[in-house]
Amino acid sequence: MNTSRVYKNTEGKDRTIHQMVRDEPDWAASRIQAGESAIAELAMTHRALTLELQQHKRCHAELLRLAERLRKYEPGSPMILNSGEK
Repeated sequence: MNTSRVYKNTEGKDRTIHQMVRDEPDWAASRIQAGESAIAELAMTHRALTLELQQHKRCHAELLRLAERLRKYEPGSPMILNSGEK
């Protein structure tokens, strides 16, 4: 924990984090709650992005499978969905 940061109390005076916790408990509680909310939001975003990535991978695999089937019907045609292969 970085304890060198300077905070301003309600009177505008410089205080350390330890002084703020001791002297301004409501401020400290609000900072803890804001941090907890931010952590929860990040966790939800991570779960949502993980699900999106899984869906993307499933779609990509299906597109590759369909492209391979298409190539069987059109011999000699390039496989369009496989980057780098012409």
